[in-house]
Amino acid sequence: MAGVPKALGCDACRKQKKKCDQAKPACARCTRLKLQCTGIGVKRFVFKSENTQAAKKHTKAVAGPSSALSNEKTLVAGNLVHILEFDNPGYDISTYGWFVKDLPRHVGSSKPLDAAITAFVTGFGPLKDRSVSKVDALDKYIFALRALREGMQDPGLAFSADNMCSIYLISICQEWLGNGGTGIGVGSVNSKHHEVLAYLLQNAILKSQFNPSDKPFMHTIFSIVVFESFTNPNIQLGPWFWQALSVLGNAARPLKSGDGTSFASLNIGTMGEMSCLIRDPDRYLYQIQCAYALIQTEHPRLIRAAEEAVAKAKASGSTFLQRRMGIRFHAAIAAMLTMATILNRILRSYDGDPLLMSDAKRFVDESIALGRAASYNRPIAASAVASPLALSLAALEGYRREEVEELLVGYQTDFPGLNYFSDVKMVRRGFDDIDKNNQRKDRGVQYCSEEQRMTRQSRIFQSLLLVLPAES
Repeated sequence: MAGVPKALGCDACRKQKKKCDQAKPACARCTRLKLQCTGIGVKRFVFKSENTQAAKKHTKAVAGPSSALSNEKTLVAGNLVHILEFDNPGYDISTYGWFVKDLPRHVGSSKPLDAAITAFVTGFGPLKDRSVSKVDALDKYIFALRALREGMQDPGLAFSADNMCSIYLISICQEWLGNGGTGIGVGSVNSKHHEVLAYLLQNAILKSQFNPSDKPFMHTIFSIVVFESFTNPNIQLGPWFWQALSVLGNAARPLKSGDGTSFASLNIGTMGEMSCLIRDPDRYLYQIQCAYALIQTEHPRLIRAAEEAVAKAKASGSTFLQRRMGIRFHAAIAAMLTMATILNRILRSYDGDPLLMSDAKRFVDESIALGRAASYNRPIAASAVASPLALSLAALEGYRREEVEELLVGYQTDFPGLNYFSDVKMVRRGFDDIDKNNQRKDRGVQYCSEEQRMTRQSRIFQSLLLVLPAES
């Protein structure tokens, strides 16, 4: 017996289960994706057996209804796939790491991860539509935290990739929902999540407790930990960092300019080394100067490559990969400006060279320009842009302050769980501590110089007494 499905769409749309507008000679989806459009308006027939015994046998072989839990997992996985296919660059969750593309197949692998994915999917709703209530999302977030605490009690699974992924997804939910967060910076909920990630990653590396297939995800966590270490003194990149670099360093595809050359200053190893250097600027001042010179050399080339990539991304008919590349280059500029601003501010504490101040103002100018240029990708895809804006306020408070603050307030409204201005205060205190340390050293040098001068004068006076004739 023949059944007649109602779908009359083209073959490509039917294969992907997408709605087809049946336009001729090619539908809109095939035209946009440059696919061959065939089969529009063709009726498809499905032939079914009328054999009664075969039908009864087939009926007995069909499994019973899935359990409620299985149905819930299927629903979560389906919603996650829907979010991944969302055709809006500003809400591209792969910005958080390419591993999210693989998350649907991990649904059901562990209770903490299932709870975290559920919270992640549910939290996306209020982020996308501010009129949606956060109540359900907050409930899922709290349940995910509880499931994670229970999962961390198992010594065999405590350092697993599933648990690390759960923490990362929960930290993202916290940014979206603002559940008790006090901003980024030491002491905030978000920062504590990253500190735990650093601890778990360190132990997983030292104990070799991870599956080689998890390398792409582990590299994402590695990058997050390294970047967090620039402003969070509680994350120390010790010897384990170099071991992690040897294991995970080649897991990501480097960003390259038009001539095929990568950027050494954006290499995760270079960034980690810079983070170590700024912890002890007295000892590593020369190395900091070298790192700063490297950034100064590569920065113009990155700007040129970014302009080309972003132009392609914004062009009509751009592909997903072109839009993705534009986002990556904006994030790369943000990372380089963040590092340059930090190194520049440290060097200005040791050197009054006017060129350093000119550089500092230029970094603020470029951070403002980036904040405006990347705004069309808000909220998610442009989230990295807030970092150099916050550093601009911390490193050079008086220059174009109102413009920077206005942009930063705008970016902060995207994520209720973040407070970029608390981060500004924390980083500024770190810079002030370096200044005070150098001032103490200067006073010590001046005191020593004065003491040496008095000693020399005393010796000269004593010598004069020896040569002068005694009074009669």
